[in-house]
Amino acid sequence: MKRLALLLAIAVFGCDSLLGTEPAEVREELGTIVLMPVPGEAHIELPDSVGAGEVFVVSVAVVPGPGCSGKGSTKVQIDSRNASIRPYTRYSAEPVACTQAVAAHLHQVPLQFDQPGEAEIVVYGKQRPGDAVIAVKRVVQVH
Repeated sequence: MKRLALLLAIAVFGCDSLLGTEPAEVREELGTIVLMPVPGEAHIELPDSVGAGEVFVVSVAVVPGPGCSGKGSTKVQIDSRNASIRPYTRYSAEPVACTQAVAAHLHQVPLQFDQPGEAEIVVYGKQRPGDAVIAVKRVVQVH
């Protein structure tokens, strides 16, 4: 009976939130942004144009990795006309049986460019199968 209760708790709460505790050790890997052959395209949302000095949000959907995974950190570098975004996926360092629902992790990154003109945003992530690191470029017009 206790075993059944534990399995139900894992099914309801998932591997990371059982009894409100985090796994003892966690590792992060660059997130998967393209899953081939379908859909074959990164899901990145951002406006076509923004005002100079206006804060806007870039949303990047990351495909969950194998096993039990969750949303990791997001690393951002920005200068006057360029930004790079690296979304990460978090994994338990120990093998864990996981029954979480599979859903994309949404990384939302606020950006701001002060100079008018074309600004380039590059999102780095993995492509599966194969785990090749790819760069997906998007452009926003700053007016």
